[in-house]
Amino acid sequence: MKGEYYCAHLHMHSCFEGIASMEGHMYQAKQLGIDVIWFTDHDSRIGKKKDEVVHFDFEDEGLIEYNQATGASQGWKPIETEHSAVSEIGITNEKAYQGSRSMKMMAVADGTDGEWKTAGVMFFSTAHRHVVSLLARVSLKIACMVEALSDNDSRMIFDMKLSQRPPEHKHARLRYVIGNTEGLTEEHISVIPVSADIGRWQELEFNLSKDAEKYPVGGLDNVFDTISIVLQVRNEGKIQCYIDDFHIHYELAGEEARAEQSRVAKIIGQKYGIIPYVGTEISAAGQHKNCFCTNVPIIDYRAKNYNVSHDEAIDWVKRHEGIFSLNHPFEHWKNIEVNDEERKKVLDEIANKYIASKCDGASLIEIGFPVERAHFTLPYYLELWDRLSKNGIFITGYGDSDNHTNHINWWDGNNFTAWIYAEEPTEENLIRSMKSGNVYTGDPAVFKGQLIFKTSEGHVMGQVVRVRKSDYVLILELSEIMEGWTIQWVADGIRKDKMITDKGCCRSEFCLSIKEDIHFVRVELYDEKGRCILLTNPIYFVKGEHIEIPKERETIIE
Repeated sequence: MKGEYYCAHLHMHSCFEGIASMEGHMYQAKQLGIDVIWFTDHDSRIGKKKDEVVHFDFEDEGLIEYNQATGASQGWKPIETEHSAVSEIGITNEKAYQGSRSMKMMAVADGTDGEWKTAGVMFFSTAHRHVVSLLARVSLKIACMVEALSDNDSRMIFDMKLSQRPPEHKHARLRYVIGNTEGLTEEHISVIPVSADIGRWQELEFNLSKDAEKYPVGGLDNVFDTISIVLQVRNEGKIQCYIDDFHIHYELAGEEARAEQSRVAKIIGQKYGIIPYVGTEISAAGQHKNCFCTNVPIIDYRAKNYNVSHDEAIDWVKRHEGIFSLNHPFEHWKNIEVNDEERKKVLDEIANKYIASKCDGASLIEIGFPVERAHFTLPYYLELWDRLSKNGIFITGYGDSDNHTNHINWWDGNNFTAWIYAEEPTEENLIRSMKSGNVYTGDPAVFKGQLIFKTSEGHVMGQVVRVRKSDYVLILELSEIMEGWTIQWVADGIRKDKMITDKGCCRSEFCLSIKEDIHFVRVELYDEKGRCILLTNPIYFVKGEHIEIPKERETIIE
């Protein structure tokens, strides 16, 4: 082989949905020596969201609106604070900018100790339907009347919570402030003074995307997570105001927004020496599926009335010559308590379903979760994968973190990456190996060496060998390993030979005798505490011309 294995994170969520920033992910990747990140934000959040929340006007009975039919809600809830002001917050019909109702907010200090006391509210929505990336060019409007404001001892803060920023991974914020601004600026937190027309309604507009580029908060690589309206008073300060008509506006969605993500990702990638690719996670059409090919357009769910089936989404990917993975196979049970007997039944059901459908033509499947996921531990994922292999379904297994934040699942937890073979880490080359299975997966915080897994004839991971003899020797070579690790050979889903390693480099061999129509061999590596830290993809062996071999997995060795 002329190339090498490049370390890639294949399932990363960023500034379209959660609290993570792309820069935060790349910062962590740089520390771990990772080469590539595949951003796979939910396509349903990059596009126009179903039942998105872009307006709130207080005309209902309370600060929170409920939809009895869907169970969804949105509105304003009190914020928790360590030093609370004497306050009053509620709906009133005393004044309104539009309609007949507004939110009245009042806070007064209860002493002269000079310490700021706080009261306020934060906007929320079920399923985060108001959240939008600043890549979409976001601005907010809100009607405000400040009726009373004590000089120097009171202030009103429109606090915009944005994404996490490295290295501490604290949230960036834009704080628009009426009144005293002292002490509000910190790293990645910028304060923007706002003038108030006391006693009169005014429509305040906050151009978040423009200001994020102007101030040091991380630019467009941010999500608008929420807005808090905070009143602070001290000494004998007092503030009273009314709030009405809250609007969220954004300009870009779908492919236009993803194009902006790709542009910004490349700029950040150059800073950290990381190669970013921007795919999507297809997440509103049956089982979640990562579409890694950047040439596959985002499905326009709105044009299809948000009714897209699993099969239709797969047809869409294939029509655009893309590949996809089946994500977290047991996720349906993440909120369901199951016992061991029920887990076995679930495993049987999923395995039978995947075998019958031949995994719907997926090229990859997520199996590498060293910490349990959806109440299923790693052995369940590996057994599922092995059952597919036994039935002649040649599918690339890989592990990932599915990170939605910047600060967890990097140095421990479900932090697996994939090492993908390529002569150069171009999208075309990497995807070719993802399809062919020339991939191994594991913990980049622990495994720092190199791996070679092949037959004595030179067949490599993922290849399907049409057997021409009665036995084959498989060879594993590892470098930079620690003493006390365990190499576990797995043949046809059965754990076979074990080897305890010494520090440095090691070589292990396994002899496979051909007896069945289909055989496969793979290797697992465990650290001294018994935690899985590496999984190879299998090398497959088939007897007879009746077993179909995908072109990309055909053996090239006679």
